[in-house]
Amino acid sequence: MKTVEFSLSSKIEFFPLEEVEKYSPKMFFINSMTGGLIVIDKDSIAYRLLSRLRTMEGKKSIEEIIALNPQFDRTFIIDFIYTLVKRGIVSIDQYLNSTVSSEHNYERFLRPTARHINLCIFHIHNYCNLACAYCYLAEPGTRKKIRLETMLEAAEKIYDSGSKSITFEFHGGEPTMSMEVIQQFVDRVKEEFKTKFHHIGFSIQTNAYRLTDKHIDFLTQNKFKIRVSIDGTKEVHDSYRVTHSGKGTFDIILNNIAKMIKKGLKVEACAVVHSKNLDCLEEMYHVLSKTGVQGIRFLPIFKVSELNSDYYLDGKKYFSKFFGLIKELYSKDKDSLGIFSNLVIGEINAIQSFDRTYMCLKSSCGAGNEMIALDVDGEVYPCEEMIGMPEFLLGNVFDISFRNMKQHPIVAEIHNRKTNQIEQCKVCEWKEMCHAGCPKKSYNVFGNLHSPSEMCSYYKNMFPALVDLLYNHREENGLYVIKK
Repeated sequence: MKTVEFSLSSKIEFFPLEEVEKYSPKMFFINSMTGGLIVIDKDSIAYRLLSRLRTMEGKKSIEEIIALNPQFDRTFIIDFIYTLVKRGIVSIDQYLNSTVSSEHNYERFLRPTARHINLCIFHIHNYCNLACAYCYLAEPGTRKKIRLETMLEAAEKIYDSGSKSITFEFHGGEPTMSMEVIQQFVDRVKEEFKTKFHHIGFSIQTNAYRLTDKHIDFLTQNKFKIRVSIDGTKEVHDSYRVTHSGKGTFDIILNNIAKMIKKGLKVEACAVVHSKNLDCLEEMYHVLSKTGVQGIRFLPIFKVSELNSDYYLDGKKYFSKFFGLIKELYSKDKDSLGIFSNLVIGEINAIQSFDRTYMCLKSSCGAGNEMIALDVDGEVYPCEEMIGMPEFLLGNVFDISFRNMKQHPIVAEIHNRKTNQIEQCKVCEWKEMCHAGCPKKSYNVFGNLHSPSEMCSYYKNMFPALVDLLYNHREENGLYVIKK
């Protein structure tokens, strides 16, 4: 979080503050222009001072505020104002902490931060060895795999764009369908770019069904981060994640996860949640939590196009089931976020910090700014979600530069997606938390980027519930904070 030095002569300006939720005795206040959030006990000294400050008109120095409020301790006023600055509630000498997704000309208050590509996703192969019932990818007419030269060209252009740290992530289809290309690329990059990038990381999203011991040794030697698609229980998993001949895959995948963990690899389990397995959510989590994986993430299927699907979730129903699990886990260890934070890492990040490290819940999102994605033919897209959509094609890796990528018309349009320009979003108090969700998914459902999230009802329920749950430590002055 940014910090600012100020003196007693510093000018304070109060921005509109909305009282958005009440969980007695807690009261939530959000500066919907900045995303600033505070939680205060309505019977506290902090609430009384905040009420006084909200009536303040124009800009006043801290000394003036102290003089106008003699009933409050001088030190308390100074400390409280500084807290409000850090939380994005007020500006001080034109300094404002903000997530800046809305266009309120508040960018002038912020120190610009350079954004470089730090994630490059390769679709290694367009074919998958499994035939999951809910998969959104069409069966390819011709099976293709990416060429080594294509991947190396991308690495060179990422370096030329000014990036100093990069993670290469391997997707598909199923990337293990062409492990030899991945191995060749990793060896070449480590040798040819070791003095160029300060950091080079590798990760893979895989179903882990065809991993061999040699593959696992390679992943271990190169310190891969692993995400494995596995849907919790054997019964649930084998009902939907099957081979092309209809054979269940759970046992083999679970065995390969155990092998990777034994080798010291960091494995995260990714479970797809849909309308047909929602009632099994808690059981799925508890089964996965016993496998030794370091993280568990649920991937809910919401409506992603105008087409109807029996697998689409209802946002409120998903929230109810999901939040029930979160409360259960949190009740076991109220002093730690670690027990479940991976489940809602983006949402937790949004309600506690301006440092939006989760690129899918900030504006502009990371698409084309912090990440790019390449398909098997070397076609470049702003995000892995957009691969195969001509309207988001940036060009071929051999034909375009990655410098000033955000000036590309497609990336610029994504970057200019603002919540205060979306009718359904601009009146929502939580718009600075979700930033209208994934632009590509909104595009799929509504036909344009400037539309709300398909997960809107989920977010509207989840954010206030998480704030109430996590802001549970009351300080002496009446402010609630997240106890870490």
